[in-house]
Amino acid sequence: MKYMNKKATNQDGKGSPQNSSQANKQAATFSRLLSRQEVARRWGCCPHTIARRKGLRPLRLNRRLLRYRIEDVQAVETAAAA
Repeated sequence: MKYMNKKATNQDGKGSPQNSSQANKQAATFSRLLSRQEVARRWGCCPHTIARRKGLRPLRLNRRLLRYRIEDVQAVETAAAA
């Protein structure tokens, strides 16, 4: 049972959270990405309308996963308001 009391360590021998600042940066990056459904909810339209939108290009994270940068969404919103 001794092995259960040991702290989890990463390769450099330090404690379990590998690098909290790196994890925070990664979480902040993903928090600035919106799904097609989130953009559609924000704009009050159908997700298919977002897909057809020419001025808004998605980031393709893998074959099926698309996300939109919040900066791009806000740029389209400000252009529409002007």
